Amino acid sequence: MTRKRKRRSSIVEIGTGPTKVRIYTINRKDGYEQFTLAWKEGGIREP
Repeated sequence: MTRKRKRRSSIVEIGTGPTKVRIYTINRKDGYEQFTLAWKEGGIREP
């Protein structure tokens, strides 16, 4: 049986300066990918 190669988590940034949005890619244990968005409003990080 061959082993699958696991991809690392990655972060994609969209926008520049104070208008950045980050997309986090997470590999779940069941083999699927999960995406999470994060941004800041009023200096507070919003998930």
